[in-house]
Amino acid sequence: MKSTKVAARYAKALLELAVENNKVERISEDMRYLAHVNNDAADFAILLNSPVINSDKKMNIFRKLFGTFDQLSMMFIELITKKSP
Repeated sequence: MKSTKVAARYAKALLELAVENNKVERISEDMRYLAHVNNDAADFAILLNSPVINSDKKMNIFRKLFGTFDQLSMMFIELITKKSP
């Protein structure tokens, strides 16, 4: 329950920033693609949940996989990656 509330707050904040920066469509495309990769690639989901792989290594992987994402999307990914337990 707590993680659902936190996720909703992060999502709301990202949406607000996307609206402010007139990037709603682009950020939406980025997040849809990220969800698609997470749902379709079991190894990727394991990577995200692995406590053995630190956030810096995860961010290096994200930058290589999603280098074409908007800067706002990448900042969001970095934030949630570093805040994850």
